[in-house]
Amino acid sequence: MARTILLLLAAASLWAADTDFNGRWNIRVEDEARSRAWWLEVTGAGTPTLQGRFVGFPGGDTNRIEKIALKDGVLRFTFERAAKGRSRAIRNEYTARLVNGTLEGTCKSREGLIRWTGRRAPEIADRDDGSWREGQPIHLFNGKDLTGW
Repeated sequence: MARTILLLLAAASLWAADTDFNGRWNIRVEDEARSRAWWLEVTGAGTPTLQGRFVGFPGGDTNRIEKIALKDGVLRFTFERAAKGRSRAIRNEYTARLVNGTLEGTCKSREGLIRWTGRRAPEIADRDDGSWREGQPIHLFNGKDLTGW
């Protein structure tokens, strides 16, 4: 009985640690001249409904992560995309661990191994404080020429 309780407590602490992956992350690619900036959103970590969205390499547009998993404190996700003029798809494999509240990760691609770090994106309290007022539209184009510009 005591052994079962210890196992349940250990599993619960691992489950709770998995939830720390949830949120939005601003990602900086380490040691590279291209100064890439990526963004990651993780939801459902610590539950069976793990999901993610990613803006990064390759492409630079927001993509739903199709293949994502979290096991033993390691987040893993992959992307495969058709490449222009190539018969083989581009495949990138991403991994990340949480270290002191920061994501430390790698991207394995045809360019080699790319290291990156993720910091939590700030929460934006988007609310109407009563100061916003709707204005009148400004018509820039009259349908004929650029006089309004």
